[in-house]
Amino acid sequence: MPNKYFEMSLNIIYKIEDQLSKYIRGTVTESTIVGIIYAICYYFLGINYATVLGLIGGFTNIIPFAGPFIGAIPVILISIVQFGNLSMLPWIVLVTIGVQQIDQIIVQPTVFSKIMNIHPLKMFLVILIGNETLGVMGMVLAIPIYTVILVTATETNWGLKNYKITQV
Repeated sequence: MPNKYFEMSLNIIYKIEDQLSKYIRGTVTESTIVGIIYAICYYFLGINYATVLGLIGGFTNIIPFAGPFIGAIPVILISIVQFGNLSMLPWIVLVTIGVQQIDQIIVQPTVFSKIMNIHPLKMFLVILIGNETLGVMGMVLAIPIYTVILVTATETNWGLKNYKITQV
């Protein structure tokens, strides 16, 4: 790599690493908060293994849109075994929808706007584009890919102007 590109390239790599680590921290923080909310709700519903089920709910929350419903499956199965019928199903659905509303309206925008400095609407649009292009995997990878593209474009533009590189 020519010397004139080295510093700019190194700067891009550092900023991408920083943004991706912020994304991972934000995702872990969000999932932890959501898992705690799930665990508290399941505890008050009287469902056995509320803490474990809350952790599962928090973990599956990483998968945008479909994750909460995947996380509700073990809760439904345990409630059927515990209560012998589907009497808790409406409550489980209500908790799942309610926690997701709290996550989407309060937790996620707060966590990611503070940690990554990305507007919540922009995140939503990027995730939708990821879904359209790569399905569920695209939804999971949308924000990291967006971050890499954004940082690369921004830093390359800045580097070309400030390092006065005339030929690319």
